[in-house]
Formats: sequence, structure tokens, C-alpha cells
Amino acid sequence: KPSGTARTATSAPPRAPASNKKKKNTSRRVHADGPDARQTRMGSLAGGVGARRPRFLCLHGFRTSGEIMRKQVVGKWPAEVTASLDLVFADAPFPAEGKSDVDGIFDPPYYEWFQFDKGFTEYRNFDKCLAYIEELMIKEGPFDGLMGFSQVTGLGSPLP
Repeated sequence: KPSGTARTATSAPPRAPASNKKKKNTSRRVHADGPDARQTRMGSLAGGVGARRPRFLCLHGFRTSGEIMRKQVVGKWPAEVTASLDLVFADAPFPAEGKSDVDGIFDPPYYEWFQFDKGFTEYRNFDKCLAYIEELMIKEGPFDGLMGFSQVTGLGSPLP
């Protein structure tokens, strides 16, 4: 069953709201410059008023998490690259149903986007996964791009 709330971590400071309407704050953010987690709206401003960093939704690999992907990107990529982007790292909606390939390398919890059989011929919860990502994009967006690791391999390369 999907968790119902997006758990996200981002590398950028908050941007000003687009309207005067106050939105309920439900997102968890972890900033690239340290472990500072605070409740705030998603988004960023860079370079002064009106300048906006390109915003990317980052989807982790199989049986990992948004926090693990953040650790794989922030601090590993050049600081001038991550500082120029607003990276939003989301957890998949389903707790991992088996052992993670990163167990012992990264701490749990681990998540998966959907489930499949050993032959990759039958999938479970794929429609729920797509609905979850759509809801995430509506609630946390808009996004300028998407970066993801493979659901199948877990330790695959980021998509181009």
C-alpha cells in the first residue's frame, strides 16, 4: 500500500510562494549543505529575486531510498553543479519486500516503486506507482526534468 505522503529531500533553499494562498507544509527536506531537515515548501531561488534553479525530480533505484540517492549525488557531483540545481529526492511508495543490494552499504529504510516476478513478466502495483509519481509531481512541482536510477538493478547509472 502506498504511504500516501511524499517523503522528499532536496538540495536547494525554499522559493517564495507563487500566490498569497498559504499551503499546508507536508514535505521533509534535507539540504545539500548539511543534515538540516526542516518542514518547508519545495522550490528554490538562485542568483537573486526572479532567478530560479532548474528543478529535477530524482527517483531512486530498486530497494533504496531518496536519502540514499541524495548521498550518491550531493557531495559526489561537483558543488557548482549541485548548487545550480534544485534536486528533489523522493522515496518510492512501497516498503521493500526483500533484501536490498545496498544493505550494509547504506542504512534502511529501503523502498521500491512496484513489484515484479523473477521472470519480469508480471508486475504488481505499477498503476499505483504511476499515480503516486503523478501526485508527487502535482504536489511538489513543477519540475524541469527527471533523473532516475534503474528500478531493476538498483545500482544502475542515472538516466541521461
